[in-house]
Amino acid sequence: MGSRGPQAAGRPVTGDIERLLAAARALAETTRQPVVVIGGIARSVWASPRATLDLDVVYGGERLEDVVAASATIGLLAVPEEVAALSSSCMTRLRLPDQPTGPVRLDVLAASHPYHRRMIARSRELERFGRWLRFACPEDVILLKLLADRPRDRLDVQAILEAQGEKLDLELLRSEAEELELELPESLG
Repeated sequence: MGSRGPQAAGRPVTGDIERLLAAARALAETTRQPVVVIGGIARSVWASPRATLDLDVVYGGERLEDVVAASATIGLLAVPEEVAALSSSCMTRLRLPDQPTGPVRLDVLAASHPYHRRMIARSRELERFGRWLRFACPEDVILLKLLADRPRDRLDVQAILEAQGEKLDLELLRSEAEELELELPESLG
């Protein structure tokens, strides 16, 4: 690792993201539930890295109250208005105490759907960014990006497809896409 800090395919990870990654690991240890990295950071594991200011994770428990209760223990802050606003979507948000607003945040999605359980079961514990963390497999990052379906997500899907190519489990992608009623990119045939 050296003195430059954790690397994402040759690029340093920002101090804020480092702190959020450490908090995600601490959340898993504190709650004894799996915490799986998804979103832009997971994309950076399976394709070329891209800049992101937030960390998205799926929490293996169903009670987000446990996540909020653990926030101070793991060095993060739960903003009550955000917690209340996101609760109906099975999500919560935690922040760095010195950044109670803005784009730097830890977004936590509860494992509220059977797909989430399957995704957690397929996740891989890898040493990345200077610590051991669980990451969604590339197929699940693609599926989650297709579910979100924003312009940035479509670019992320294309980047993972190009980087992973024939290593992808096409049968897994097809069966989960059918289960989730998702349309796969034409490039997957």
